[in-house]
Amino acid sequence: MVTSQRSKGNFIERLNSFLVHKLTGKPKYASVSYRYMCKSIQRELKHVSLDRAKMLALSGMPTPAFAVNLALFLGFSLASELNARVLLIDSVVRHPDDTLSDKLGLIGEKGFFQLCTQSEIEALSLCKNTQVKSVDVLPSGQFEFASAVILDHGLLDQQISKLSQHYDYLIFTQGDIREDTRYMAISERVDLNLLVVEENRSFMHDIDELYRLFRDSELDNLKLVMTT
Repeated sequence: MVTSQRSKGNFIERLNSFLVHKLTGKPKYASVSYRYMCKSIQRELKHVSLDRAKMLALSGMPTPAFAVNLALFLGFSLASELNARVLLIDSVVRHPDDTLSDKLGLIGEKGFFQLCTQSEIEALSLCKNTQVKSVDVLPSGQFEFASAVILDHGLLDQQISKLSQHYDYLIFTQGDIREDTRYMAISERVDLNLLVVEENRSFMHDIDELYRLFRDSELDNLKLVMTT
């Protein structure tokens, strides 16, 4: 079981759950914490070229809910603190409940999976505005087809490149790589992977297993964020 005492050296940030909001305004109590989170992200991504968007992928363990909340939190924070243009991308294949699209009422809208399979679709045409200026969202796509989607990696690269020219940050939310290896296509392309774990609910052996998958793929950019 993960606790803050055992694992505090592994986390770039501790995010209290009461700081999370749904893009409806400034998060309560967060004036210090969200600035610190933004600075932490900036430090982790300082090596990224300025001529493209910085890219992050967030996944949650044992559930995706906190990763989605953190994506919303970061979207607001980066836009308000850095005047950044942010695109939140729902790339979750399974479990439509508690996803980014679910929280923002976009289940069934065309989105990410159409971009990976249909070359004629213009990426920006599927991005939706949120209630926060400079923060947009790309829904996951139609779930009745998502489980059978085979990602076209070449097309994925093209679409990400187009989006990268329009936004400063691309933040992907995704599920557990151990359940669906398609998520690795995103993890291999982003600059930083964040695993959101829940104190007293996430188990170290699950985290170790995920780290092994990343090592096997020669990726060393997985960081942990713990919620309380």
